[in-house]
Amino acid sequence: MLTLLAGSCASVETPPGGPPDFTAPALLSVTPDSGTVNPGLDDPIWFAFDEVVSEQSGGGLQNLFEISPRPRAIRVSWKRSRIGVKPREGWIRNAVYQVRLKKGVADLSNNRTTRERIIILSTGGEIPATVIAGKAIDWLNGKAASGASIEALRLPDSLAYTGTVDSAGGYRLTSIPRGHYRILTFLDQNRNDRRERIEAYDSIEVDLDSTAAIDFWLAQRDTIGPRVRGVSSIDSLAFSVEFNQPLDTVPPGRGSVRVLALPDSVELPVSDVMFKSTYDSVAAELKRLADTAAVPDSLAVPDTAAVADTAAVEEVPDSSDIQRLLARRPRLETGIAVQMVNPLAEGGRYLVFVTVTNLLGAGGEVRGALNIPKPEPRDSL
Repeated sequence: MLTLLAGSCASVETPPGGPPDFTAPALLSVTPDSGTVNPGLDDPIWFAFDEVVSEQSGGGLQNLFEISPRPRAIRVSWKRSRIGVKPREGWIRNAVYQVRLKKGVADLSNNRTTRERIIILSTGGEIPATVIAGKAIDWLNGKAASGASIEALRLPDSLAYTGTVDSAGGYRLTSIPRGHYRILTFLDQNRNDRRERIEAYDSIEVDLDSTAAIDFWLAQRDTIGPRVRGVSSIDSLAFSVEFNQPLDTVPPGRGSVRVLALPDSVELPVSDVMFKSTYDSVAAELKRLADTAAVPDSLAVPDTAAVADTAAVEEVPDSSDIQRLLARRPRLETGIAVQMVNPLAEGGRYLVFVTVTNLLGAGGEVRGALNIPKPEPRDSL
């Protein structure tokens, strides 16, 4: 046994196979090809590659495909270097389909594709030259709604054509049959392909004949009105109220807030109510003016802009399409600032009642509690 073991240790074999593979699979053909009309189509669409692809690509080959109109489920077949895909319930007759192969197809060396491929074909009838395109904006956060889901639901048969917003906030749906559509765009935060109640969205109905240019403003729109998330002190004369969803774009009025001092429930006079961002802008400008006044005249920088103007006009950081669109609409707010006529007492407890509505007009009077902390006692040492 020792002799055999020594002999086996002395023999070094060349690893099987050829040189290392660092190239991702290349797509050779698609059958049937894009742009074709295939009456009575029953077979899968086959994607042929130049090498064997891994069945575990994308965490499962079914995750690499999207079919529009969206079926209930997708059936994927794997035959070494070929992948077949079709709706589990079969192709609908006289329909236009879009099949999207996502990036991420891997070979046995885990080299992955980095480009997508979209196949458009018909199971009967012409492929229309229609386009729905535009921008999708995450309104609350003031940026492109990259990764948002687009769903064009044809009425009344409920065929759903889908798409995704790109990193620049743009989207483009092509070759969709003419008709009446309800188009929904939403931020699919939990990736379940359905809009949940708390997810930001926007929707519109449109009659599609050839082209449609539509921009979507995604925001949380709840049929249940805003609720108070928290009330906190700013200084002795002001406090802020934060809500759980965006408010109506119309600024709140002074009469929308009531403040009662506890325990006697005495109502205190309110001086002003504004959006929190407006208050912060005004406070920052007042501080800047005060700091400038403290500097010698020879060093001061002249500024003729009024405080109100500074609060009302917001700078656009760049000239992108998203920023130009944002400049045309008021920003969304989730908080307000309340200024009092008289200072709030240290250690005081207050009830705050606010009448607010959200973007759908839902809302009413809600309340929160405000506690003013007592100052820490000074150390006599």
